[in-house]
Amino acid sequence: MSERRVTFVDLIRAELPGLFAFLDRAPWPAIAPAALPFAVLAAFGAGLFVDAALRVPLGLVFQALGLPVGLARFAFQLVTLLATAAAAAVAWRSGGGDAARVYVAILAIERVLGLPALLRFCAVVQQEFSCGPLAYVLGLWPLLLGLALSVPVRRRLRIVAGDRNPLLEAGGAFVLANDAVVRSYGALAGQATGSEGGLAALLGAVAGGIACGIVIARRAPRHWRTLGLVALAVLGQWVVTSLFPFFAAAADTRTLTFRDPAIVFALAAPAFGVAAAVVILYMAAARQVRDV
Repeated sequence: MSERRVTFVDLIRAELPGLFAFLDRAPWPAIAPAALPFAVLAAFGAGLFVDAALRVPLGLVFQALGLPVGLARFAFQLVTLLATAAAAAVAWRSGGGDAARVYVAILAIERVLGLPALLRFCAVVQQEFSCGPLAYVLGLWPLLLGLALSVPVRRRLRIVAGDRNPLLEAGGAFVLANDAVVRSYGALAGQATGSEGGLAALLGAVAGGIACGIVIARRAPRHWRTLGLVALAVLGQWVVTSLFPFFAAAADTRTLTFRDPAIVFALAAPAFGVAAAVVILYMAAARQVRDV
């Protein structure tokens, strides 16, 4: 008679039985099986929505209470951990092991593409341990633990009939297209100016909006409702993580200037990305009316 192998999750369950009892009773989302590309998009969309649902209220609390920066950084790392767990679980549940492996591969490629920009930044600030490849690798712990946590999360996601997850796919299209442009620029650009970096952020957001609009037009039954929810997540993160800190810093220094185009491009990028998705959906609606 073979003995059951004790896993790491079993050890945690033994230490926190109340937490796991709550998780067993919680209503878990339902995911539809989808083709591999759309399962990967749904994974990034799940990461977007989980991240926004946690980061936005936490950001508001930290800014309102003025809590220490170190505590905020750790809390946001936990948010990244949970978002990664949700994303990998959705990829696995929707598209199987192949989709999960593609998701992990894309994460790895994104981190590799981020190294050149990090090295250029570290060459300027010239810090020791807090800036460099080793610190960069050690800073990946939220992603690694999130991938490990995705195993029990995947088992709790329910499967429903259908072949698409339109809301998650639309959000994932925005995130993936935006990241592809921004991270490619960071990897390929040399000693570029700040204005070029701001323009890359703008182009990335617009590419994300176009990709999001196309996916919604082709996959979502309710176009504007789907776009509204994606916009809520994208713009919510933008307001809390970019606009509020920018204006708070401007209030502290009592200076506010928009002479540098990079500032305008970087700050306005998510809004322009959502506007690009609106244009795509408007064009799709106009085409449908014309074809009637």
